[in-house]
Amino acid sequence: MNPVVLKRFNKAHIVLIPKHEGANEVREFRPISLEHSIIRIFSKLLTRRLKPFMDNMISTTQGAFTSGRSSLDSYLSVHETIWACHKRNEDDFLIKVDFQKAFDSISWEFILQMLRARGFPSRWIEWMQHLLCTDSSLLINGEEGNFFHHRRGVRQGNPLSPYLFNLAIDCLSALLVKATANDSIEGVLGHHVPGGVTHSLFADDLVLFSINKMDSLHNLRMLLRCFYLATGLQANPSKTCVVHLSGDQRLTSVAACFLGYAAGAFPLKYLGLPLRIGNLLKGDWNELLERNDRKLADWKGRLLSRGGRLTLVNSTITSYSSYMFSMFKAPKWVLKKIDSRRRKFFWVGADSTSCQGRCLVNWDIATMPRKDDGLGILKVQEHNLARLGSWLWKFITRSDLQWIDIIKGTLGGRAVWFDSGQTRHASPIWKSILQLNDTFRAGLKYEVGNGTDIQLWKEPWCGSTTLAENFPHLFRFATQPLVHIADARILDNEDRFQGWNISFTTFIDISQMQQLARMLDHVKDSRGADTICWRWSNTMKYTARSLYQILVYKGLEDNIQQFIWQRKLPPKIAIYGWIWKRKRLPLRKVLASRGVISSTTNCLFCVGNEETHDHVFFDCHYTQTAWRLFLEQLDIPFYPTHSFFFDEGNAQHSEANLKKARILLVWSWYIWYERNRRCFEMVLSNSRSLAISMSVFTCSSSIL
Repeated sequence: MNPVVLKRFNKAHIVLIPKHEGANEVREFRPISLEHSIIRIFSKLLTRRLKPFMDNMISTTQGAFTSGRSSLDSYLSVHETIWACHKRNEDDFLIKVDFQKAFDSISWEFILQMLRARGFPSRWIEWMQHLLCTDSSLLINGEEGNFFHHRRGVRQGNPLSPYLFNLAIDCLSALLVKATANDSIEGVLGHHVPGGVTHSLFADDLVLFSINKMDSLHNLRMLLRCFYLATGLQANPSKTCVVHLSGDQRLTSVAACFLGYAAGAFPLKYLGLPLRIGNLLKGDWNELLERNDRKLADWKGRLLSRGGRLTLVNSTITSYSSYMFSMFKAPKWVLKKIDSRRRKFFWVGADSTSCQGRCLVNWDIATMPRKDDGLGILKVQEHNLARLGSWLWKFITRSDLQWIDIIKGTLGGRAVWFDSGQTRHASPIWKSILQLNDTFRAGLKYEVGNGTDIQLWKEPWCGSTTLAENFPHLFRFATQPLVHIADARILDNEDRFQGWNISFTTFIDISQMQQLARMLDHVKDSRGADTICWRWSNTMKYTARSLYQILVYKGLEDNIQQFIWQRKLPPKIAIYGWIWKRKRLPLRKVLASRGVISSTTNCLFCVGNEETHDHVFFDCHYTQTAWRLFLEQLDIPFYPTHSFFFDEGNAQHSEANLKKARILLVWSWYIWYERNRRCFEMVLSNSRSLAISMSVFTCSSSIL
């Protein structure tokens, strides 16, 4: 694009968005730029060109705006570092840095120099220069102010801004790596992780680690000062805090005073999650529970039908809940509290009302998948476990994440995820993840290629168990317990497979050797790369959804359930049909048996018989008359029976039977609707008017 055209359209309106409720100071607002669509489209095109190269240009310590990385990766890196230092009683410091208005303060000159140093073409740099140098006006209460010229910062809301900021702040990672190599700064865990751990980044959220040496802390302070002078990114002294990893408050105060920052203590808030040494406490889960309670407020339940409540109940396990469940295994009391609130909201509509006797179907059944005769309400515990499973998948398939290097270095290499003997020093988070081991292994499928990435004894490449588990006696006396498949193969001069080189320190039972040989005979000779697949997904890659389905699936296919949910029925009628099929509607006879009511149990239609399921829908004179009049108007010679709707064979064989089943479902819902009008509104309709209402709805809807 021509620079002159860029300059013409490169103007924006700035709107102030409050960061929280009750904001009344300028610093409590976040500026968002409303820019011309031409500039936005051009920025999007440049972003798409730049994005594929970001992985190779950005350090593994940065978790933001890079494909395959997330804020949780950065959080886990920090947590595992803290835990490893704590277990080893190391005398180290954590410095949580908060940059002042990072996106608004970064120097344009630095960004352009950085792009030149990285070898970007001159045309690209010219585009960046014209995109950065912009004029803006404040839009307050819809009124436009005078335009003014910026001198620094990247425009928030522009798709290119996060990537430019990432490239700029990555220079800090390079400085820290170089300072560590020169022994100017000493990171933590230097004996376990190559180069040690000095920092972790997520966008502008920076966590630094340093050993307790004044020289290291002094050089770290000078490095941050130099970085500020070059980029304009300055740490906020009041929000940046120093924490001693062993909890020594005296050392914390001394280091904080020396660096000019605030003294902190665990727990901290990092990337929206509580950060502490050890398991989360009860208070750490309160925010999650409070958010769920606000989502399922009583006033919402009173205004929604059961169909609306079902949608809202499932939507509560999103956003922050899934964010926490992706990192922590929720304790049982949290799961019970969440389910209790969801159950009350769905069946009763209010948390303050007693749920006793008003839950029509067991909650365990309601939370089963629809194909397994449930309502498809999300099971919280299984959802939590499926989210945690993604960490095991990353651990065995990725090598470009910082937390993987930390866990391998501190716990014993790649085999740590399936070797329980090496996890006694693992953090609470990693231990909870490893509890998925057995289920996770069953979903893995190893495709052995050249064997350079797969250990012979300690990885489950020959099934869901390892050779070490299948042959513990052989493994005990193996001379090379950590050997890879490639190193155990014997190849000739032309790289053709000749046999196996496996030796033992003592005499081994020949029968076990023969069993091992038969198992190894199935290994094909291949020169390709080793691959690991997820057998429960069509893409052969792990997804939380695929593991969740395995955890909850019972294999009870129900064609009636498919008929109820796949047809274009209103949700309230579909949920009603699910309850009606089980004969669990809250009729007077049922409520009296549960102690909910103590009044008469007579039918509201005929008054002469008890109000039971069979009587109301099939045997009552009022119901039979309404049904006869209804069928006469539709000209359908059919009479409902108990067995028709409950017999799956009838529901799946012919379109005629499906049509009759749909009519029966809507008919029964109208009978129930009329019963409730009589009970709660004291409105009486005769059989003919009810039949007409049913006919109008049936003909105007898509159920026929």
